[in-house]
Amino acid sequence: PQVVIIDEIALGFSQWNDLVGKTMLANSLTSINVVNEGDLLSTGGFVGTFSIGFTAQQSSTAFVGFRSAGNVGWFSLNLGGNFLPINYLEGAFANAGEDIRVGGKSVLLGDVNCDGLVSLLDVQPFVDLLISGGFSEKADMNQDGQVSLLDVSPFVAALSQ
Repeated sequence: PQVVIIDEIALGFSQWNDLVGKTMLANSLTSINVVNEGDLLSTGGFVGTFSIGFTAQQSSTAFVGFRSAGNVGWFSLNLGGNFLPINYLEGAFANAGEDIRVGGKSVLLGDVNCDGLVSLLDVQPFVDLLISGGFSEKADMNQDGQVSLLDVSPFVAALSQ
């Protein structure tokens, strides 16, 4: 076994490589799972296991999402092919309660005016989007691809946190 420490997000994984496959076991996470670039990871909606595996022949880039203590994040790996180890490429970790887009930056749902906080200053931009039919990922509270009346209740809940 080879232990891999991902410095940028301070997480440890045990890694086993052989001619059949490669397995990564999370040492300090609630769950990990293979994800796709562009996926939105949410603390409430992320599902995974304690380990993931790849075949030894895979040599492409893989994206892995993880959840730990109410936080989510992602990292990408070069799978290395038959004989080379898995290598960390890049990754990101969201702040507590935030969602994060795989391959992108964290998304603070409800922060419609993009000041880094969910506050009363976000109400008017949220209402403007709701009335105009416009779209902002930060106003799409239920992550269904549109800003609608279904986003109002989660937005109000975010304001009260």
